Amino acid sequence: MNRVKFTDLPRPFVCALVQQPTLEDTIAMMHQSDYDGAQAIGVDLCRMKDVSDDDLRKIMRCTTKPVYAMCYRYGDDGRTDDERAEMLVRMARAGASIADVMGDFFDPQPTQITFDETAVQKQRALIERIHMAGCDVLMSSHLQKPMAAEEIYDHLHEFEERNADVVKIVPLVNTRAELLESIRATMLLKEKLVKPFIHVCNGAFGRHQRTIAPMLGEMLLFGMEPTRHTGDVVAHLPVSILRDIETAVYEHIDPEL
Repeated sequence: MNRVKFTDLPRPFVCALVQQPTLEDTIAMMHQSDYDGAQAIGVDLCRMKDVSDDDLRKIMRCTTKPVYAMCYRYGDDGRTDDERAEMLVRMARAGASIADVMGDFFDPQPTQITFDETAVQKQRALIERIHMAGCDVLMSSHLQKPMAAEEIYDHLHEFEERNADVVKIVPLVNTRAELLESIRATMLLKEKLVKPFIHVCNGAFGRHQRTIAPMLGEMLLFGMEPTRHTGDVVAHLPVSILRDIETAVYEHIDPEL
């Protein structure tokens, strides 16, 4: 199936997030997100067990939008990092456009980035396998803490060095001061990073940051359908609302600003 690549979509775009425990619920939420206007669909299989290659093909075929593949450590799925890595490779082979390699794959860390040489080499080998399957690679960290702008840049620059095509970080913003620092961080990333980046925040001011960041160079807006999601949706607005924001605001912004 020919479809626009995740990395070739006009920016900023709306990417729906889907994290459901069954194939049927996953496909249903993908359809709903698609109909609501999602321009890409992120599928996290961390809650789905016993996923066959035929299941993966069904997931990829149910939309013409680029699929962002994830298999995070949430959901108590019992998988090891090696098993999660294999799932990403399988999703890539089934037709995913981009796959998410966590920054601490093979060596879990509180900061979700590892500098253990053995783990880093395994990450590089995994990235090469995903690329060989015709799929791009996003490298990510989700941190339960606020971060200074320079810390965020150093973190994501390290991901660039590991040959990721897109780099992503999700810190916390719980105060107005942290929100202001997050804005400074987005502007610094736009200035200094070579690769496209996703800088979105959780916390009390997460929605504020996620709405502002695309104006400053961040590549997308994450949305989901709250009525069908089983986890925390505080930072995520529905896809249809984000498409309205995107149309009214971001389509009128010079991307080179």
